[in-house]
Amino acid sequence: MGVETSRPVPWSRRRAVAASASVIAAVALAAAMAGRGCEVDEDSPAGVVHAFVAAAEAEDADAVLELLGPATRAGLAESARQATALAGSARRFDPADMLGIGPRRSHSAHSVEVVEISADRAYVELVDGRGPPTRVSLVRANGHWRIELPPYDAPAQSPSR
Repeated sequence: MGVETSRPVPWSRRRAVAASASVIAAVALAAAMAGRGCEVDEDSPAGVVHAFVAAAEAEDADAVLELLGPATRAGLAESARQATALAGSARRFDPADMLGIGPRRSHSAHSVEVVEISADRAYVELVDGRGPPTRVSLVRANGHWRIELPPYDAPAQSPSR
């Protein structure tokens, strides 16, 4: 029985943490538009963002995952695999474990606007009054709109007006 020595945190663990941070940031940004009183088509890009916020506030990780696009889900699955490997398989992580979701902390909702839409991609701008608008990317996957989060190391997207 050897004594385990402390090792530096490998990049793969940082990726898992950063993936969670990306989801947290997206939830916080999407929460800015929650609470608007108008009816939104649930199958529209704006409706998916509304559903995403509701699922995050309800801490329903399965519903949040369902609303994420294939690239984001694949990234979360890879982060979960890496986290499991880092834990020495003592604990098995699922993609849902990589999410940091919960009730929103801000009630400064202002607006959400679909600014660009095509057959398979849409961009929604969230404006919360605390900074420049934030652009959220959605893709059509299997006939449904799904949110694609930027990679954790990608620069923040802001509209180019």
